[in-house]
Amino acid sequence: MEERRQHPRYESGQVEASSLYLTAHDLAEGPIGPVDFGSGGFGVRLSRRPLQGSVVSCTLHVRGVALSGIPARVAWIREEEGPPRTWSVGLAVQMDEDERGDFVTAMTGLLAEIVTGS
Repeated sequence: MEERRQHPRYESGQVEASSLYLTAHDLAEGPIGPVDFGSGGFGVRLSRRPLQGSVVSCTLHVRGVALSGIPARVAWIREEEGPPRTWSVGLAVQMDEDERGDFVTAMTGLLAEIVTGS
């Protein structure tokens, strides 16, 4: 897959699951732990296939703080080898640059934790 990201990505495997997760009732009934993330969006794995191009409202939970009403567009979908049947999905956060700055500020502690490996 050609790399077209405009913002750096971070693997979430280095972060406690309780430090970063999403809720988006249009995508899943419970919390969604991202596979990777950045200020441009999230890579997630889902048990049901979303509609590509749809925009969903997400709540991002970062280090105990909930950021509600974040619109994210389903940018791409890839069915994974199964069972169980799952889909890898790219969610592109839809916000202007000022909002994105606030979003990045809210994630600063988590990003620093990943970069330093602590």
